Amino acid sequence: MLQPLEVFTTLKINSFAIHEVNYLVSQTYYRAFNPLTNQLKIPILLTPYKNKEDAEFHKIKIKNDRYAAIIHVGSPAHMEKVKEMMRIDGRYQLYYATFRLADQNNTRELAAKLFRHKIVNWLSKNENVYVNPKSEIKLDFLVQYGIVYAAVSIQKKWYKMPLDEIEDYSEVPMI
Repeated sequence: MLQPLEVFTTLKINSFAIHEVNYLVSQTYYRAFNPLTNQLKIPILLTPYKNKEDAEFHKIKIKNDRYAAIIHVGSPAHMEKVKEMMRIDGRYQLYYATFRLADQNNTRELAAKLFRHKIVNWLSKNENVYVNPKSEIKLDFLVQYGIVYAAVSIQKKWYKMPLDEIEDYSEVPMI
C-alpha cells in the first residue's frame, strides 16, 4: 500500500507558529499499517488546522476512531503528550498530513502508470467518463479528514478519487 505522507518530527512542531497551526486532529492512520511486518507501533495521523471549528468538524467525521482527539498546540500538556508519543521507544508512529517531498514526483508518475487501469475503470463507473487509451494521466495526492485521495487529471479535467479504490499492484514484477 502506498504511504505518501511525512513522518511527524519535532521540525513540524517548530514550524507551527510560521504556518499558524493552532490545532491538530489525531486519528488512526490505516494506510501505514503493514500486515507483512511485525509492526508494533500504532500509526497515528496528525492533521493541522488554524481554527478550532475546522478541527471540530474533522473530529466529528472520525468520531468512531479510538484515537480521535483535538490537540491544542498552545497547551503545554497537549504538546507534552505529542512529544511523549514521538519517542522512539514509544507505542506510536506519528504521521503528518503533508506529503513527502523527496520522492513525490517519482511517486506520482509511478502511481499514474501502475494504477492507470483502475483509474480508467473508476472514472467509467463513478463519473461515466470514457478515457481515450492514449490520454495522459497526471496524478497528485491530497488528504482530507485522514483519507488519502488521488487527484487525477485526464483529458483536461480533474477528478478526486480515494487512493485505496484505485491502487493496483498487479503489474508490479515479483522479486
